[in-house]
Amino acid sequence: MNRLAPNILRIEPAPPTPDVYVMALDQPLVGAVQRFLLALESEPERGVLASTYLREIAYRLLRSEQRIWLLESAAHENHGNVITAAIAFMKQEMHHPLSVRDLAEAVSMSESGFAHMFKAATGVSPLQFLKQLRMEQARRLLLGGSNVSEAADSVGYSSLSHFISEFKRYFGKSPKVYTQRLRDVHAAALRDASSME
Repeated sequence: MNRLAPNILRIEPAPPTPDVYVMALDQPLVGAVQRFLLALESEPERGVLASTYLREIAYRLLRSEQRIWLLESAAHENHGNVITAAIAFMKQEMHHPLSVRDLAEAVSMSESGFAHMFKAATGVSPLQFLKQLRMEQARRLLLGGSNVSEAADSVGYSSLSHFISEFKRYFGKSPKVYTQRLRDVHAAALRDASSME
């Protein structure tokens, strides 16, 4: 942790996140949204059911693949919060090995207190959240043209095989296959868009 000490004092704000995210909606989420909207049309249902459906929508969004963006956006809403500071520290130092102790020290908390507070706020442990941040950043790097080794190194994995294994566990495909698949989908979308003109 000593090598990180100077950086603790200068946590830089994370880059701004987009105001809007677009994602495919699964049927359970669509159903919850429909039930919520229908409940708003009736005074008795609005009072009794609307809040339940709203909680269901939030639950389904937090269970979705894009939950990391939702959690990041929520963190940006609470400036000065220890969780926000911890997430900013994770982003700044993700290329280094980090432990719960490092994260807790960065926000001046005990390990157990920090771990409990972090999990209560995000729904996952600090190290699971860090892994999600690393995987999402690796994905961005790969789609931006980095090779697998560069992406792994940039997000703090010293073992390429461990990175590939974690990436496959997180995204369901190896980094190379996943990246090629998304590039193919993107190319097909561009072809479709140009053929419609």
